[in-house]
Amino acid sequence: MQEAVEREILEILAEHGEMPTWKVQSLVKTGRRVCASNEHVTIYDQWSMSYIRDRLYELSPRVTCGVALWGSARIPQFIWRLADPPESKNYE
Repeated sequence: MQEAVEREILEILAEHGEMPTWKVQSLVKTGRRVCASNEHVTIYDQWSMSYIRDRLYELSPRVTCGVALWGSARIPQFIWRLADPPESKNYE
């Protein structure tokens, strides 16, 4: 399950770009269960913030982190992004 969550995190960051931990947490769907549903809405549980943060740390060096003021409230948060791909080098 851990590898599937990490794979999904990489896909989310590739598709959506940089984002704070809470946003990554809200987008990860792997392994989540339905808590309640009706004809209009389905509510799922979520992975804990610490679990998602641990997965992000485990993905280093493919994922990097910085601190930035985020959102309209300008609250300091960890911002995660995919690391820059290594430049291709010609060794000939």
